[in-house]
Amino acid sequence: MINNMFWNFGMGKAMQAQQLPRQQPRSAEMEGLTPDAAAFAASMNLDGKVQQALAALDGEAQRIAIGLVDLQAARNPSAVMWSMVKRLREARAEAWEHAISDLLRSL
Repeated sequence: MINNMFWNFGMGKAMQAQQLPRQQPRSAEMEGLTPDAAAFAASMNLDGKVQQALAALDGEAQRIAIGLVDLQAARNPSAVMWSMVKRLREARAEAWEHAISDLLRSL
């Protein structure tokens, strides 16, 4: 009887919602991902925004990010991937700055 009361007051629905699997990523979020990155994103259930950030990287950077995240046992793979994407972006930007400054010095 008490279970029925909780169910009637919406507690049962709340419990059901917690047990539902997360939605699969939409195809729009998968655009720009290499096949390996798309498979990794689906298997790790990465958040949509993290998938978009990963897709903004070139294929080589996607492989590097996947390799680094895959090596870690993370409770929140989306957060770890976000961190890796950010680090890769910063490293690429820094490399470009050095290359441009070297080029300008040589002129």
